[in-house]
Amino acid sequence: MTDVLNHPSSSRIPTIRLVAGFAAIAGTLPYLTLKAHWLSGGLIGISDPAQLSGPEWIVLNAITFGLDAVAILLALALTLRWGLRLPAWLVLVPMWVGTGFLVPIALGLPALLLSSPSPGGSSPLEPWVQPLVYGGFGWQGAALGVAFVLYTRQRWADTLRGPLDAVAPRPATQQVLRVFAAGAAGLAVLVAISQAARAAGAAGLDGALVESLHALLALVGAAGALALVHRRPLAMPLWTAVAAAWVGSSAMFSWGLYMAGNTAAGTALSAADPAGGLTALGQLMAGLVLGLVALVSLVERRTGAVGPR
Repeated sequence: MTDVLNHPSSSRIPTIRLVAGFAAIAGTLPYLTLKAHWLSGGLIGISDPAQLSGPEWIVLNAITFGLDAVAILLALALTLRWGLRLPAWLVLVPMWVGTGFLVPIALGLPALLLSSPSPGGSSPLEPWVQPLVYGGFGWQGAALGVAFVLYTRQRWADTLRGPLDAVAPRPATQQVLRVFAAGAAGLAVLVAISQAARAAGAAGLDGALVESLHALLALVGAAGALALVHRRPLAMPLWTAVAAAWVGSSAMFSWGLYMAGNTAAGTALSAADPAGGLTALGQLMAGLVLGLVALVSLVERRTGAVGPR
């Protein structure tokens, strides 16, 4: 599968991709600096150190610091020539997971900024921390997205060219893909219904908007994957179907994994939302299956286009 996706068309890097990649790296610096400060025992940005003094806080900071460090490596891979020679999975997997985390944040950024804690509130963090963190995530998401689109156009342009029904998968593969896509899409619809209900019952406008956004992305991912496996336009060209499947499935997987992990670990976040564990598990499973279905569909498309069946 890796060999099928491993055909960069040119080693010349467009200037706009260089700018986008290094802009993404610049967007990580405030967050990494703050995390490094906290890991070293600093208290800048913390209004209530007593709430953030346990080992769970240290582990969480170390994990999130590592994730942003991976974002820097990914930005370099999308920007520099050696990134075109990397195995496809080494670029696609972290970018898919990163897309899942960053796109919902970028789209919901206005609501997240409006919900910044006010001075004297119950949050253990200073009011300026949330705008800094989420603003940086939104910046990273936008810059990495531009770099990745340009990287994809250079490396896999022929795979994404033409109408949805240009190449048919093997009949047996097509049938399996349709079965898995239908099951995962059905689960995604259930997840979207659950999140819409949670949005309706949310205490604040920001919570309602975030839940509604996740519900919409679940439906978008299902629609994109179904369009790919059935090879029907559904009012969208090929690149739109790929983008819909990519963004929707990754958002379900990444945030489902995050919330399911909180539930399994019994963190304070899961304690505040005990019913969210089941929805998170559904997100995780639906996102993973829809993502794999879309990937296999594209691999079948490429093998059918470049060689005999």
